[in-house]
Amino acid sequence: MSNTVTVKTRTSARENLLRLMNLPTSRFEGVVRTSDGFYLARVKGDVGYNAFLGKPSAPHAGPGRDAMLEVWNGLDEQEKVEVLALAARPGDGSPILLAQDFGVPVGAIGLPCPYIRIGEPVKED
Repeated sequence: MSNTVTVKTRTSARENLLRLMNLPTSRFEGVVRTSDGFYLARVKGDVGYNAFLGKPSAPHAGPGRDAMLEVWNGLDEQEKVEVLALAARPGDGSPILLAQDFGVPVGAIGLPCPYIRIGEPVKED
């Protein structure tokens, strides 16, 4: 009988968000979306978001999508909620459009509509 204990360490919502966007957490501390849809990153130790990442291409199949899905599927429900909340209100910049820009299947966790429409304008009746 083994006395091995497995402990899952908690990763911050910011790190999980960067991992979903396939950005190295060893290099970047944060990311923002500009009002015209471009992304900028903050390099560790830097002041401000000075690393220009550009505008993502339409989500498509491939290694990048596979890596993103592996990260997303590896998060528990609480971590997913934290990532979605951070993406909706990142503190700096515009909301990060995980579903539209990166193909993250945000509707798959069964959250109420306001969480599913992260970054999209809510249509009022």
